[in-house]
Amino acid sequence: MDSTLRPLILAVIGEYVSLRKSGKQYVALCPFHSEKTPSFYVNEEKGLFYCHGCHVGGDVIKFIELIEGIGFKEALKRLGIDNNRPPRLYKSESIRRASAKLANWLNDQHLKVGVLLRELSAQIAIAQEIPDPELKESLVREWEILSDLHADLQRPEFAEEFLEAKTSIEAITVLAPVEPLPEFPEWTQEYEEYLAAHLPEVPVC
Repeated sequence: MDSTLRPLILAVIGEYVSLRKSGKQYVALCPFHSEKTPSFYVNEEKGLFYCHGCHVGGDVIKFIELIEGIGFKEALKRLGIDNNRPPRLYKSESIRRASAKLANWLNDQHLKVGVLLRELSAQIAIAQEIPDPELKESLVREWEILSDLHADLQRPEFAEEFLEAKTSIEAITVLAPVEPLPEFPEWTQEYEEYLAAHLPEVPVC
């Protein structure tokens, strides 16, 4: 079957598991066996999934067959690609890319604010030894403000507000080092899908 008739594999599998970007692929805990370390990978470009733990793999149709415990024809029906009908409608590629880029920008700012918080914590520790209560109070207040920002940057309901304040936020994080920034372990495909669903008109950052 022509791959163009198939729904996006990330959109389908993302309905069942929490995917996060890992290099050129996406990774998650395998839905087909119990594990604590993610070994389930999805290759969007090839349209394939594979688990290095239980060695199960295939395309989006095979995934639906396995996850739902149904046959090939029923899987086609679930995906809406039986009898030459158009496939199930998922977010357009342009919207998905725009929301992914926004999500990546928010994640980048979150990491940079984290760096600033660590630096402030070190300054506060030093200020404990200095008899200057005003300095300590100022540092603690700055830490509290950045801490709130750090938490809110991971709340998708605030994404639109942060995009509108993009210039102001980048003015805060410009002093944070760009490299190295570790991969944020709690980043999920659901976050990007939330943005695509709730911010359909969002411009690319």
